[in-house]
Amino acid sequence: MDDRERQITEGAGLQESRYNTEFIEWLNRWGSVILLGVLVVALAWMGWRWWGNHQTTLLNRAFLDLDAAVEASNPDGLLSVAQEWRGRGSIYELATLKAAEVYLESARRGLVPGGVPGEADDLVDEPQRRSYLSQAEELFQDVLGRTQNRDEMTHHYLSALSGLASVAMSLGDHDRARELLQRTVDASEEKGFGELARWTRQRLDRFDEVVSQPPLLSVDDIAAAFDMSPAPDVNIPLPTFDDDAEVINIPLPEVPDETPDDSQPEPE
Repeated sequence: MDDRERQITEGAGLQESRYNTEFIEWLNRWGSVILLGVLVVALAWMGWRWWGNHQTTLLNRAFLDLDAAVEASNPDGLLSVAQEWRGRGSIYELATLKAAEVYLESARRGLVPGGVPGEADDLVDEPQRRSYLSQAEELFQDVLGRTQNRDEMTHHYLSALSGLASVAMSLGDHDRARELLQRTVDASEEKGFGELARWTRQRLDRFDEVVSQPPLLSVDDIAAAFDMSPAPDVNIPLPTFDDDAEVINIPLPEVPDETPDDSQPEPE
C-alpha cells in the first residue's frame, strides 16, 4: 500500500513538472508577443484618449472664435471663422448662417453691418442694400445645399430655408417667399420640428397683411416728397445809423409817488 501511494505521488510530481516545463516553453515562445500586444493596446488606448481630448479642445476654440465674431457682428469675420474651422462640427454652417443674417438685418435697417442708427456714415443707399440682400441669399443658399438630406443638419437646413424666404420678401418677390415658407412648414413637420412649423405657419397666415403694408420711405424719399432742399441764401440789408442825426427825446409819463406819508397819524 505504501509503495502504491509512493508511486502515485511520484507520478503526480512528474506530471506537474511536465506541465511547468511546457508552460515555460510556451512563455518563451509567445510571451514576448503577448507583452507586445498588451503594449500596443495600451498605447492605442492612450492615443485614442489624447486624440479625443485634442479634438474637444479644438472644437472649444472654434466655438470661442465663433462667439467673438457673432459679438462683433462682422460678416467678414464670421466667414473667416467658417473657412478656418471648416469640417469641425457644424461651425461652417453656423458661421455662414450668422453672416447671412447680419447682411439681411443690415439691409432691413439700411445700415452697414454693426452700424449705429443716426450716424450718417453708417447709412447705406439702395444699391448697397440690394448688394447685402444678394450676399445674404448666396450664403443661405450655400448652407441649404450643404445640409440637404443630412439628418444631423436638419436645423441648419430649415434656418437656411427661412432665411431665403426673408430675403425674397425684402426683395419684393412675394411668390417665391410664400413658396419658401411653405417648404419650411412641410420640412419642419416631416422632421419633427413642430414648434418651428407652427411659427412659420403663423408667418404664412400674416403674409398678405405684411405684404399689403406700405413700404418704409428712405430719407431721400422723404426729402424729395416734401422738398426739403436747403433754403437759398438771402442777403437782407441791415439798417444803418448816422452819428450826426438829431436825437429825439420823448418824455416819459410821470409816475405818481405812492410812498406813504409818515407825518399823517395812522388810523386807529
